[in-house]
Amino acid sequence: MWPQESYFSSMRAGGGARLESGWSYLTLGAMEFGLLGPLRVRAGDGSEIDVTAAKVRTLLALLLVHRGRPVVQSRIIDALWGEQPPASAVNLVHGYVRDLRRALGHSRVESVAGGYRLDTDGCTVDLDRFTALADAGRHREALALWHGAALAEWADTTWARGLAARLDEERRDVLERRLSADLDAGQASEVVGELVALVEEAPLRERLRALLIRALYLSGRQADALRAYQDARTTLIDELGVEPGPELQRLEEAILTQDPALAAPAPRVVAVPAPITPLLGRGSELALVRELLGSSRLVTVTGPGGVGKTRLAIAAGRAEAAPSVWFVELVAAASEQQVVSALADALHVAEPGERSIGAIADYLTDRDVLLVLDNCEQVVDAVASLVTVLSTSASICASWRRAGNRWGLSANRCCRWAGWSLRRLPSCSSSAHILPIRARRSTSRSCGASSIGCRDCRWPSSWPERALPR
Repeated sequence: MWPQESYFSSMRAGGGARLESGWSYLTLGAMEFGLLGPLRVRAGDGSEIDVTAAKVRTLLALLLVHRGRPVVQSRIIDALWGEQPPASAVNLVHGYVRDLRRALGHSRVESVAGGYRLDTDGCTVDLDRFTALADAGRHREALALWHGAALAEWADTTWARGLAARLDEERRDVLERRLSADLDAGQASEVVGELVALVEEAPLRERLRALLIRALYLSGRQADALRAYQDARTTLIDELGVEPGPELQRLEEAILTQDPALAAPAPRVVAVPAPITPLLGRGSELALVRELLGSSRLVTVTGPGGVGKTRLAIAAGRAEAAPSVWFVELVAAASEQQVVSALADALHVAEPGERSIGAIADYLTDRDVLLVLDNCEQVVDAVASLVTVLSTSASICASWRRAGNRWGLSANRCCRWAGWSLRRLPSCSSSAHILPIRARRSTSRSCGASSIGCRDCRWPSSWPERALPR
């Protein structure tokens, strides 16, 4: 069972690439080779390069499998004709190499001692792309590169059979990892049908059985999950004469006891704007803000308008490992009630009775949340009240345009921009606010009697407003 067609379309790969019908276009001007399905070759402009002669295709496939390494002539002859090559085999190989060079360019197929080597420098080979994407955890994109069985034209040949089987096993492993990630992301119901079909295709594959059983359980179908386990046990005993492995047995026990560990982890929510362009040249500043977020309940970023406070705050929020990150825009807020309403809207709190600051603080008490508050300067007193309440159940980071300790909190640790560097200050000021709320963290560094540790990261007033877009 191959990945659904939707995996092949509208999928983006790294480096500005696009995928179309399962084929990746990665670098303009680079030749591309595909073995994950029928052999395909494309020029840098995306046009197909015709390699139609069966022997020439076999030669190309063999050289691709050993890309960058020499393949001796005897190995080529064995792949082309097996145990009964013609008397003119050597001359025929020369002719096939000539045809291949005509299609790919003379320099692509190099003559080496006793054989030939395919030079793929600057080219894209889907086998390499598949491995790189899978190692990076980009399972859907990796699977999208497949458009049939690997080395399908040579599946029955001695030289390709072992590699084709290994690649198919790697594909199945990546598919199982993708399905496991889907379950962890709370998509159990969506993958049940796919898992049923995969189990029918490979009934002895215990990992697939375990994924199906877990998907059924997480979909609220405990009885079906136990029946799926019994079906797996019966099949394994009938076909192999063995009991299910330890993983399946532990899974059955966990379902029978309704082990909480079976529950899918809550998906991470990153509800902050996604910048169109990356934040460049601010790695040290971003690292410092993240360090402060990790050690203080309140972090403040200040500076004149247009220097990039919001951009830095957003970058810090997106980089944090908190399970939930929320962006609260306060530019339109003019009162304490409007500040609380903006926070409630960002958290998707709809019930009127749950939109008070006290109810929101209670909601956040047992959660690990990061809030990014932006444009706080016109409602500083209201935000200070909010910070005071939330600091009992959260860590907080904030920023604004003005300098000076306007929070009304006596124990704040601060830092400011000095020239092109960021340094800590003995007292706090605050404009765009990153408000990291971590209820489980019971300690924070503080310089006074207050339990709140606030640090202010201030942009220099001398920084040109165009230096870093907001």
